[in-house]
Amino acid sequence: MLLKHLHTCYRCLYTCKITELPVSISKICNYLQIKIVRNSDLPVTSQLQPNQKGACVFHNNEKYIILRDTETKSVQRFTAAHEIGHILLRHLPSNTITSTQEIEAEYFALCLLMPPCIIAKLKHLTTTELCNICQCPINMYIRYIDMYNKLPTTGRHANVCITKFKIFLEQYNN
Repeated sequence: MLLKHLHTCYRCLYTCKITELPVSISKICNYLQIKIVRNSDLPVTSQLQPNQKGACVFHNNEKYIILRDTETKSVQRFTAAHEIGHILLRHLPSNTITSTQEIEAEYFALCLLMPPCIIAKLKHLTTTELCNICQCPINMYIRYIDMYNKLPTTGRHANVCITKFKIFLEQYNN
């Protein structure tokens, strides 16, 4: 099941013409016609619950991702990628998201921000350096590191991504 989600992530990257790290969340949202809304810009009655970092909302055939803008940039990026995961994995629109779907969306977000096929091509990075380059929260990488390290870094979709990232990889590794 998670391999299918990894392929969805890779397809998202190359379809949205992502060619470098950090992955551009705004470019993906523009391509997918998703609008990002800052929580602080909403009326108090429409804001996120205190325990929420973000949410995806469908309104009048439009897709919105609401982000808690008091969070760090890396957390906001991860949250947006998580919500994109819910959309592309077809968890939404639904009134209830299962715990399995939440894990799938977190896994998708990590793979979107840190594509395994691209990370495997980067030369000798510490965990901190890797998370800094990808602008991904280190705690999310550490939470899923065992599963992440078992992911395949080759295959049809991975190879398309590697081709799209070729210039970035050449520049970064030289």
